[in-house]
Amino acid sequence: MAGLRGLIAGLVSPAHSAQDVLVTSGGQAALALVFRALGRPGEALAVEHTTYPGALAAARAAGLVPVPADAAGVRPDDLADVLGRSGARLVYLQPRHANPTGAVLAPNRRPAVLAALRDHRAFCVEDDWAAPLDLTAVSPPPLAATDPDGHVVHVLSLSKSVSPGLRIAAVSARGPVAARLARIRITDDLFVAPVLQQTAVELLSTPGWRRHLASLRRVLLARRAALLGAIARSLPTGDPPQPPSGGVHVWLPLPAGADDRLVTAAARRAGVAVGPGSAYTVGEAIAPHLRLTYSRTSSEGLVAAVDRLATVLRDG
Repeated sequence: MAGLRGLIAGLVSPAHSAQDVLVTSGGQAALALVFRALGRPGEALAVEHTTYPGALAAARAAGLVPVPADAAGVRPDDLADVLGRSGARLVYLQPRHANPTGAVLAPNRRPAVLAALRDHRAFCVEDDWAAPLDLTAVSPPPLAATDPDGHVVHVLSLSKSVSPGLRIAAVSARGPVAARLARIRITDDLFVAPVLQQTAVELLSTPGWRRHLASLRRVLLARRAALLGAIARSLPTGDPPQPPSGGVHVWLPLPAGADDRLVTAAARRAGVAVGPGSAYTVGEAIAPHLRLTYSRTSSEGLVAAVDRLATVLRDG
């Protein structure tokens, strides 16, 4: 549907057009499409050391190569080094509000990241899953918006900002890679149901969309504050978590020596669902963490959950 593709292109950058956009059935389908189109089984795929496991599942046939990252995102020198040593021609990044760490790729690193891609003739899959979920600061535009060479393939999903049931996402690409994606896309399921696409058009093109996002951000801010406040009061952790500037996750450090999987199992027995940090890690875990999500529970429920988690940690 050209109208939807045009609206999504406008969310990526002024340089993108409807012809650059492919609509898919959700973000996971979009990632699977791009990995299949741009990679081959067994080829190296560079990913941040701590990253989204759904992407790792979609790229399960690849040889995953971790790249160091910190609170300011992937480190460009390390990315260039990994690309040079591994021969990887595909990189998966989340420059805005990375899942699970919440990191935002710093503006001063972005030109160097694009230069590393260009120098090593590599493509970047930019997973922009949290694009409209800035909470305390305005994040930089997508990498794809400042990529003149077509090395960045942008993936945008509406599920997190609207509803998990609205399985609408889009892949934006330019140049020969766009044609390759289109050829593979047509063999998958031909097209996304028109009624879903029309629903997305109506959402994105009405004044109610901005009001919805403003309301969503207020709710997420309140829940984030409740979660961080409860952690500060109750949890016997080591370093405090870095407050995320957007997205829906808090990356919680555990006390040194803790086993994140045992803590996760004990927390679930206590009625608290958390994610073990090791499930998000490629290679050896640096330190134990938990991923806490604040988008699905009320502020009161989050405080109660932290109290239960504190009991689990105190009991060892």
